[in-house]
Amino acid sequence: MIIYFKKQKNMKDIVFWVEIVSAVLLVIVILLQPKTSSGMGSMAGEDSAALTTKRGGEKVIHTITILLAFVFAIAAFLYHIV
Repeated sequence: MIIYFKKQKNMKDIVFWVEIVSAVLLVIVILLQPKTSSGMGSMAGEDSAALTTKRGGEKVIHTITILLAFVFAIAAFLYHIV
């Protein structure tokens, strides 16, 4: 019984650190994204730049942001379950 609680404590520590590292990396990657001036105006069709596709480094940063957000959300969910 004591061994079970010890394993569970270690699992919670691992999930905690995964959550912290993914949060810090997510903030860094979001700050690395290029700034766009479209803002809320692109929702009303005022900006034609909203129709362009992401290419090269911008696409890689966008994909990494999505993956890190997913890892952060799963880690937060698991931390509160374990």
